[in-house]
Amino acid sequence: MPVSEKTGSTFAVILATRNRPNDAVRAVRSILASPLRFTLTIVDQSDNSESSDALMHFVNDSRVRILKSSNVSLARTRNLR
Repeated sequence: MPVSEKTGSTFAVILATRNRPNDAVRAVRSILASPLRFTLTIVDQSDNSESSDALMHFVNDSRVRILKSSNVSLARTRNLR
């Protein structure tokens, strides 16, 4: 039994991406396959729509939230709300 099921914990996962739609999709699929309870916030800092378009496949998953940001900084990404 995963730790989150034993403790009732929910983990917050933040994925920052910039102009890497294939890598972002692969990472999201991997995260979604986890047996842990989590919320996934994807911060898309791309300067084109390729990543956003590729990530739209995940918008109906209640664990996923996608944010578009013009800030190109990992530190700023971690502080988005």
